[in-house]
Amino acid sequence: MGILGEGGYQVGNFPPPFAEWNDHFRDAARRFWLPRNLTTGEFACRFAASSDVFKRNGRTPGASVNLLTAHDGFTLRDCVCFNQKHNEANGEENRDGTNSNYSDNHGKEGLGGPLDLMERRRDSIHALLATLLLSQGTPMLLAGDEHGHSQHGNNNAYCQDNALTWLDWQQANRGLTTFTAALIRLRQQIPALTGDSWWEEDDGNVRWLNKNAQPLSADEWQNGPKLMQILLSDRFLIAINATLEVTDIVLPEGEWRAVPPIRWRG
Repeated sequence: MGILGEGGYQVGNFPPPFAEWNDHFRDAARRFWLPRNLTTGEFACRFAASSDVFKRNGRTPGASVNLLTAHDGFTLRDCVCFNQKHNEANGEENRDGTNSNYSDNHGKEGLGGPLDLMERRRDSIHALLATLLLSQGTPMLLAGDEHGHSQHGNNNAYCQDNALTWLDWQQANRGLTTFTAALIRLRQQIPALTGDSWWEEDDGNVRWLNKNAQPLSADEWQNGPKLMQILLSDRFLIAINATLEVTDIVLPEGEWRAVPPIRWRG
């Protein structure tokens, strides 16, 4: 993210070889999976390294530093546990910190909740991490997100040098850490995610498909369900379902197998 002098916001305007925090990606990923108020087309653009922002002056997809969270704002766990910021500990009567968090507590404010709620939160975290680590661009993962660190809803914790911000390795969510590590290994196996070429349908790098394995229509891009398949180099298939329903899909022709850490439900 570039904030530089007069004119302020400058994301996408730095020359190569600079890479820039892409807050468009952050907001789009959260809005797609949490409030669920983003079009499929906008999500796909961010998933493909935001070519509308960075594809200029010889820049490569790696110029887009994709992130879900950073040093300020909610942690990833807090994104699925809190609808509102809780910055009372900062001593400013909760006036500090952004109110635009694009978060969803899944029905109950706070870290705890019944088992079904906790499972929905886990699924949302998994979906967000997969979006980050299986998208084109340079992924940036906030330390602690891989093991479920929480700041208890504080989204402006710069002044907290205490247990609120310290990483407690003894309390790490080992399952989440394992899931994240498996996603990183999977990313390393998919050249289309790490190469210097922008995805183009004309050269066969990518195909954007609906649940019936047909090209997405103009209406589906703008108004369709939050569901699509992304076929990369005719070899790797990423199926995305951000609806609240279990949905059957038709896979493209070929023999397909699920790879860790993805759970195959069928």
